[in-house]
Amino acid sequence: MKRQQRLTTYSRCGPCGPWSARGISEMRSQQTTLHWLSPSDPGLTPLKPVRVREYQNVMRKTSERRKQMRKRLRIGLFLIAIVVLIGGFKIYKYYQNHYVSSKIFENILERKEYSINKEDKVNVEIAIKPEWIPFETDKPQNQNIELDKSHNTNIVLQQVWNRGNDIYFSFHTTYDVGYNNGEFLYNMIINEDRTYTSAGSPEDFVLTDLQGNGIHAGQTGYGPGSDYSFGIEPSEYNKIKNGFKVKYSGMTLYEYSRK
Repeated sequence: MKRQQRLTTYSRCGPCGPWSARGISEMRSQQTTLHWLSPSDPGLTPLKPVRVREYQNVMRKTSERRKQMRKRLRIGLFLIAIVVLIGGFKIYKYYQNHYVSSKIFENILERKEYSINKEDKVNVEIAIKPEWIPFETDKPQNQNIELDKSHNTNIVLQQVWNRGNDIYFSFHTTYDVGYNNGEFLYNMIINEDRTYTSAGSPEDFVLTDLQGNGIHAGQTGYGPGSDYSFGIEPSEYNKIKNGFKVKYSGMTLYEYSRK
């Protein structure tokens, strides 16, 4: 009778057993080889994870939303800029038409919502001081001295120029008119059709020395606006060396009011 061999742990892992050490080593070698396989190796198809696709979709949608938000922001800023510019222009026009005398006066002359009534002739009397008269130089002297103020009208000695053949005095007019109604002086006829007619004449200028003796006025001029000017020839220099007086009768008084 054959003796039955007792199985031990060693005998199961022996050279001939199904669980031999060599078999276990080969399995471990296969596992190791599978562990180091790359997705790029032939025979393997790399799989794209679902979470990566979801993340990419979220990032793409977020980028699109940001682009839309930036576009809306640019459009909003553009519209705000347009509103600010239009509002600023309207405020500027309102301020000009209500508070700036030069613009108000322009609207009056053009009869923009204003009516004008012609009144009487008005004399403007001023005095010229000797230090304002350039006997020794032919360089134009810009004086810009206010000599008279009446009926919301300012008469300014703008320039005195020794031109050689005469000394020429130029006068400029400015206005401080109010918005609703008032009066002013003008040396032209203001017509209903917004045109002007010159009514100037050399007889409008009466010049006298300090003793009241007459001084002959040479060349005269008018404009722009209600500016005026006159010259004094060398034959009259001795009469004006101490200064002289001017009575100008070319101004007309006008009254105005908003319609």
